[in-house]
Amino acid sequence: KIEERANAEEQTNRQFQRKWRRRKERLDERKIEYVQATTGKSVEELFNEIVDQGNDNASFYTSVACASIIAGVGLLTNSAVVVLSAMLISPLMGPILSAAFGASLKDPVLFWGSLLAEFRAALVTFLMGAIIALVYGPYAVSYGANPIPTAEMAGRGEPSGLLGGFIVALASGIVVANAITSDGVNSLVGVAISASLLPPIVNSGIMVMFGIGVATACEKDMNMCTVTKTEFLWKALYSFLLYALNVLVIIITAGLIFYNQKVGRFRGFLQQENKELLDAANSHVRAKLHIATGIRGALDDETFDKLLFDAKPSANGSVVEKKDLENGRM
Repeated sequence: KIEERANAEEQTNRQFQRKWRRRKERLDERKIEYVQATTGKSVEELFNEIVDQGNDNASFYTSVACASIIAGVGLLTNSAVVVLSAMLISPLMGPILSAAFGASLKDPVLFWGSLLAEFRAALVTFLMGAIIALVYGPYAVSYGANPIPTAEMAGRGEPSGLLGGFIVALASGIVVANAITSDGVNSLVGVAISASLLPPIVNSGIMVMFGIGVATACEKDMNMCTVTKTEFLWKALYSFLLYALNVLVIIITAGLIFYNQKVGRFRGFLQQENKELLDAANSHVRAKLHIATGIRGALDDETFDKLLFDAKPSANGSVVEKKDLENGRM
């Protein structure tokens, strides 16, 4: 009943309606400068799509584990085709894109949540690489046709590969941001092929296990292992740095693309719109509070505003003393 009475008053309050309409018309005129962006989708549509891709649920980790297994076997057998297959099904790009979007929107919850999801996925990927090294590594050394580390493994564990990885990540960040904001075919899968995300982490896990001597049969066949244990660990480090560099560059690049497309600016407009319309409705909000508290008419507007002001904390954070306005007592 209270809500019905408040809504009825809103319909009959002509002064409030005129003020609201003037404020709304002025904001609608200003909206044009905010929505003239190169994005082909609305902010809400982008938000839902990107957040869905960055959701690290059970299905996400299942895909991460399976892609890691495929990548590990491809690295140990020196099969570029198998490694490429792992890139196709890898979902690691989702949280990275979500973090970039959160940065452009200045949304700390989305940004840090996405980074934590990416960190957890990277940890799972590293552990799966270590397990592949334990299970399949000795077989690859004893019966494989390629010396360990294979060319696919060694190429991702060299310091010289960091510059190439930086260039690839830079291009991937641009393409992935433009692809997700366009109306055309989403090319996230194609970008995932070119971005060095999953294989370096798997490679790092494999190299660590060979480096500490847990998953190696090199002592039995010295010709199949072409580097020392220390060199295995160094290659594992560079492989991990390649992944970290890719993540950092893609987040920065994609975030800048989103910012250039005025995605964050439009969200700022929406926040400003809500604030201005709320300011316009303050008198009506006060009337609703009068009704809801059952003291309509018991307080004049000046007293009511004083009550609201005294309920706020002071600027220095100290507790505000309350005063009995009726009896003049502290």
